[in-house]
Amino acid sequence: MSVAERFSYRRSDHHERRRRRRRTARWAMASLLLAAVVAAVAFAYGLSGDEAERTGARPAPSASAAPVTTALEDVKTPSGAPVTLRFRVDAAGAATAVVTLVVAKPDGTTVRKPLENVARRTNAVLAWTGTLRLKPGQYRYYARATVGGRAQKVAVPASLVVTAPVFPDKGAIDEAVAWIKGRSGAPGLAVATADGEVRGMNMDRQYASYSLSKAMILVAYLREHAALDAAARGTLTRMIEHSDNAAADAMYAEVGGASGLVDLAKTVGMKRFSSGAGWISARVTPADQARFFLTMEKYIPAKHRAFARELLSGVIARQRWGIVAAAGPLGWKVYFKGGWSGGNVDMVQAARLEKGDAVFAVAVMSEGNPNWTYGFGTLKGVTGVLLGQEPTGAYLAEVLE
Repeated sequence: MSVAERFSYRRSDHHERRRRRRRTARWAMASLLLAAVVAAVAFAYGLSGDEAERTGARPAPSASAAPVTTALEDVKTPSGAPVTLRFRVDAAGAATAVVTLVVAKPDGTTVRKPLENVARRTNAVLAWTGTLRLKPGQYRYYARATVGGRAQKVAVPASLVVTAPVFPDKGAIDEAVAWIKGRSGAPGLAVATADGEVRGMNMDRQYASYSLSKAMILVAYLREHAALDAAARGTLTRMIEHSDNAAADAMYAEVGGASGLVDLAKTVGMKRFSSGAGWISARVTPADQARFFLTMEKYIPAKHRAFARELLSGVIARQRWGIVAAAGPLGWKVYFKGGWSGGNVDMVQAARLEKGDAVFAVAVMSEGNPNWTYGFGTLKGVTGVLLGQEPTGAYLAEVLE
């Protein structure tokens, strides 16, 4: 081999080795680059997977705060009468709650659940209206609520006082209306029961009040006088228990005459009272007088209530006809006042009746009766029907208590 050939061979061999080294380097670089990419992807995937795990393990957003329930007002209601219990559920961050309304005895024993597990809005006044047929007594009511699985920790109760059932019931009043419709003398009847209802016939018809106005004079006077001296007590006693007209004249002047009675009528919510030329000619309605006698004590100062009850229950024997003649013998305590015309053909009477837990008021009015005994019979007879009596001829003939 010549020198030139050997030189050419060595140059080619050297060149080949350099090319192999370059290829190896490129492959190595590519491998490193690929490994770096794989590592980066793996690293990125690892981060993503870890984030997913941490997201899954992250606790859910906190639930709304535990609700607070509040009964809004003390309630007094006759058993079986419509009643409304108001309450509210306060819960931050929640629009609704699952609510149970509970009526319990004072010792906490549950007796009724008027609402149970019902959805109700929060942060607003809520109400349940219905009837509760419970034994008369002291109870309390409150609401339980759950929001997002969290029950209230605070439930503020209110008092619930249940009195005796409404008396007389609608059936008895309907019977009394049916009976009095058959009487002459343009009769009117109103019965005001403890649930606030007033039922009857010709309830808004006006009748001359006669001495029935004396009960209004009594209340007006007691409202205006913090103390009663012996003279005032004596005059009021004669006016109510004896129906003395001169005493009524004196007290009428003391209360301001017609304006005094008009003011009282407005205060107690009478709807159709007319003062007339004097107390004896004032005109009243059965509905207004029944409501007045039922709620009268509310308008009399507490210090004078016992005295007023004494007078209205102490009417002398010969004037204890009509309502008291029917109710007294049956054990009812009767607080009443009556009025009548000179010829006893017009008769009006109103009374509050109490027996145990039962309380109601009745007003009976008539005019143009054939005679006085017939008028007495109308007042006694309709009251007797209300109280479950049979108004026979013999029953009506017994005029006085």
